[in-house]
Amino acid sequence: MRQSCRRRPAFTLIELLVVIAIIAILIGLLLPAVQKVREAAARSTCQNNLKQIALAAHNYESAFGRLPPGLLGPARTHPFSYSQGTFQWTGVLGHLLPYVEQKQVYDGFNTAGGGPGGPLFDVDNLAAGIWAQTTQNVTMAQTKIKTFACPSDNMSTVTGAACILYVDLYFNPTASPPILDAQPVGLAPGSFADSLGKTNYLGVAGYWGFTNSSADTFEGIFSNRSKTRITGITDGASNTLMFGETFANTTPAATKWGGPFTYSWMTGPMIAAYGLPSNPNPTDDAPGWNFFSSRHTGVVNFALGDASVRTFRTGATGGSAYDAFVYMSGMREGAVVDASAL
Repeated sequence: MRQSCRRRPAFTLIELLVVIAIIAILIGLLLPAVQKVREAAARSTCQNNLKQIALAAHNYESAFGRLPPGLLGPARTHPFSYSQGTFQWTGVLGHLLPYVEQKQVYDGFNTAGGGPGGPLFDVDNLAAGIWAQTTQNVTMAQTKIKTFACPSDNMSTVTGAACILYVDLYFNPTASPPILDAQPVGLAPGSFADSLGKTNYLGVAGYWGFTNSSADTFEGIFSNRSKTRITGITDGASNTLMFGETFANTTPAATKWGGPFTYSWMTGPMIAAYGLPSNPNPTDDAPGWNFFSSRHTGVVNFALGDASVRTFRTGATGGSAYDAFVYMSGMREGAVVDASAL
């Protein structure tokens, strides 16, 4: 018996091009979905980081009977000045190191004697000097801590950055009219600032933090040499912002603060006076050192005083949305806040 053989026809060029086009379309449809899933995962991780930081603050309060200070700047009885002085300038996240599984870093600072953790972390010590004055402390501050970084940001790739240590606020009663003002203060651009451990999360200082003026009605949980207790948040912990996120500016501009900058996790808190501007283009000069922001499209994550985490829309620079944001940043102004405006 003879087996008959049939010749199988091959793909034509047109058929092959059609198959390739279909595959390209499917890939084009799939990539945005993959990117959305990745961003959703990154946002979830960011929210979890904020929750862990807020819980660490509560654990600190349980241990010491108060929350950590926002930063260790000048004495609270005086308005801020541009002088670095003899103050530590240690920020709130530095105090929380033992409560985010970084006790070895905390213990590595030059902290002999003094209050909790030694002079660098002593809220009542006004003469310890800035934390960056010794090689030992700088080495500890260079530690990269995953909990302090939002996975959506690329601050680890920023070079030549000025690393902002704190926002210097001052009240000038002699001006006409009297004014509140702020300026960024930090380490000059270069390898030293670039080498420090970075953060996307800052304590909420309220409208202007503490300035020895009428604006202190809207003082937040973390301000200069603050000693806030949970029971002292009379607006209610669930109604008061505790920590928020911000992102690095990657723009290589000529101006010192319009160009690249990042935040060290030794930095102080952020004020709410400038609201929540709409997310700027990460490639331009718009990202500011003086407001909360994020790489998440159209929203910024915040941890509240009860350690819950909420997402607020950007664009709160005026009207009811701005008012709600400022009121929620303060801890005892007594305003009734419509959080839905955010």
